[in-house]
Amino acid sequence: MRYVSATTRQYVSHILGLVKSYWPHTPLDLLGEGMKSDCDEGQFEQYLLEVSPIADRIAGSLENA
Repeated sequence: MRYVSATTRQYVSHILGLVKSYWPHTPLDLLGEGMKSDCDEGQFEQYLLEVSPIADRIAGSLENA
């Protein structure tokens, strides 16, 4: 379980680092609080579908590292 937790933290850190590389002044603290209160589950699921291809490319790059 500790390995999974550490690996998850590493992947999340990698993604947040990518965000900061493009938008260095973006505050990321709110992401730690979860989904925005005015975003419903359906809208969130749509966002997940939208970013899925990007997530696949990022995961592929991590596997090749």
